[in-house]
Amino acid sequence: MKRTHEDAMKTRDDIFWAGLRVISQNGYRSAKMEDIAQEAGVTRGAIYWHFKNKEAFIDEIKERTKANSEEILSRLEKEDGLDSIRYFIKRILTDFVKNNHIKLMNEVSFQFYFNRPKEELKCELESLAEVHGKRFDRLMAEGKVYPFHSGTQAFLSLLTYLNGIILHITALNITLTEKEIDDYAEFAVRGFTPSNPLEEKK
Repeated sequence: MKRTHEDAMKTRDDIFWAGLRVISQNGYRSAKMEDIAQEAGVTRGAIYWHFKNKEAFIDEIKERTKANSEEILSRLEKEDGLDSIRYFIKRILTDFVKNNHIKLMNEVSFQFYFNRPKEELKCELESLAEVHGKRFDRLMAEGKVYPFHSGTQAFLSLLTYLNGIILHITALNITLTEKEIDDYAEFAVRGFTPSNPLEEKK
């Protein structure tokens, strides 16, 4: 029976998730294409037809998360000051703990990025910071967030905090309640508050 386009896309989807499970369990470096084929229940030829190597799985993650990332960034533009930081933390953590597909894609992405050469990782972070740092520069100029040395430093501080939480709950294989997510968000907001309320009372 002739395979349809829908059949081919389903096979690709099955291989994609099988690949992510193998990479998540075995580690990016140790995961092998033949292990992914076995997990997906297909031949090695079928694997290479859809994904030429392990990095192709990372490219697919980027493509699949693009729409979600754009939606988050669009929402951030509508939020202001500390509210944007609160929304960002809560949205990322909520998606991570409640959506298994997003969680799996994040876990594999972490493994990939931390196995990249330092120079490549530096370029990736600089590219992100260039985009988001400008937003923090504006917020600092308007007095809406704590005056860090630069917008880039502010963004990287937020990113480090968020990544630390994700690494922690991933390593311990735990989840977060809505209250815990709210607490993490409020903790970040306090760190970005323009002035210390206790200092103002003195």
